[in-house]
Amino acid sequence: PYQGPSTISAGSVSLVDNGALTTTTTLTVASGSRLLLDNSANPDPNRINNSASLALGGSLHFVGSPASAADESFGALTFTTSTAELVSETLLGGSNTLTFSSVARSGITSRANFRGVGSDIGTLQNQLNISGGSVGGLIGSVIPYALLDRGTNAPAIGQFSAGSITPALIDSDINSAGSSSVVMISNSQTLLTDKTVAVLLVSGSGVDLGGTFNNELQQ
Repeated sequence: PYQGPSTISAGSVSLVDNGALTTTTTLTVASGSRLLLDNSANPDPNRINNSASLALGGSLHFVGSPASAADESFGALTFTTSTAELVSETLLGGSNTLTFSSVARSGITSRANFRGVGSDIGTLQNQLNISGGSVGGLIGSVIPYALLDRGTNAPAIGQFSAGSITPALIDSDINSAGSSSVVMISNSQTLLTDKTVAVLLVSGSGVDLGGTFNNELQQ
């Protein structure tokens, strides 16, 4: 097999059955493209070189196996666009574990969009681990650029705890938030009293936080 970098610049590349890139050194998935790792028929825990870095601007879609565990390990994961998405899909009776050595983003406009299908990321059935313990841009334990789509459950922000990425619930109203809350405001709000929160995130432009009271951040 060939050695060296692999780039998906358009369309979709699917690794199924015995499909693997075990000797590639780096992976780049550009915006609008997708890499699918499908273990539904033939589970393979080594489709990707365990030390290969992944620059994700498009979509990584990992499909697990029914009634068994499905695992895959990578090197460093870097999110390179605002639409980059990591999808981990568990099948009935199975569980997924994705492991990266580190996680970061390439710039301030890049975001990590995590989506669990079949089970939420951060549950026992759907694990996302960071083996090297390096997560860029942390505010306390919160990953401010990592959004977790939890299906019918409330969306969450990612937090790094005990080597894994798990959901931290988001409060959208700063006035009702507690001192340990992660608050994300996407519309202008007015403080009604002095307020202390753990993390304050602002989404979008033209968002104002008004009032004559004080806002204190724990982190």
